[in-house]
Amino acid sequence: MEIAITITETAKSQISTLLKEENLFDAKFRLYVGLSRAKGFEYSCTVDNEVNEDDLILKYQVQENEFEVVVDSMSIQYLNGVVVDCVIQDGLPSLIISNPNAQKD
Repeated sequence: MEIAITITETAKSQISTLLKEENLFDAKFRLYVGLSRAKGFEYSCTVDNEVNEDDLILKYQVQENEFEVVVDSMSIQYLNGVVVDCVIQDGLPSLIISNPNAQKD
């Protein structure tokens, strides 16, 4: 299965900066789907030092820095087509994960 995850240049820059500033050079950026009582499935992200055997690894580059995004096998089907973007609110960056293919209720 081919998977398409778009990470905007702004989000790539923010992820790369976070990993660099925290000296997390070997860490991965993990995208996953969690279960929320109120909303059903919700998109989430975290920094992770471990890669599981069934994880999909995607490589991204921003300027001279490369980082890896990992997605677990259960989440792949839900994350195909997502867009990761970064917005600045009150001077603080926030990563936003949206899926234009998701059904709206």
